[in-house]
Amino acid sequence: MSLLKCAGEVLEKTLPEGLTLSTTSVLLHAVVVSHFLDVERFKEFHCEPKDAGEEARISYPKIAAFMIKWVAKIRPFRVELDPNSGEKITAVEWDFYSVQINALIAPILYAMITNQPPFEDYRIIHELQFGNLGTDALVLLLER
Repeated sequence: MSLLKCAGEVLEKTLPEGLTLSTTSVLLHAVVVSHFLDVERFKEFHCEPKDAGEEARISYPKIAAFMIKWVAKIRPFRVELDPNSGEKITAVEWDFYSVQINALIAPILYAMITNQPPFEDYRIIHELQFGNLGTDALVLLLER
């Protein structure tokens, strides 16, 4: 959960003045549990331990793909508007911002998990926002 909170803090620094990022521990917990179950299921069906007693291993891009998938589905991050700003945002705009923020966190999570620079393929972010990018497609894009 701390990884998600840290990624949120990084993203919040890029938001325009008057906007803040918020989340709840319930939503973050849902992402973490869903991610963990996906990784365990993947290791159970696709990975063989190298030696007896050794735990099966999974690549960092795959781990990142599972995390990004659940962030895009559950959308644990929300944008909040400073009530003193005088700005008004419609319900449609709130939903759009929610989808966009959770897609924009993908490159940050990727960089944190893989210890590589954030990816710059904005087609992935677009697909996370508006498409139905499955785990297999996301893994293929991130392993390039």
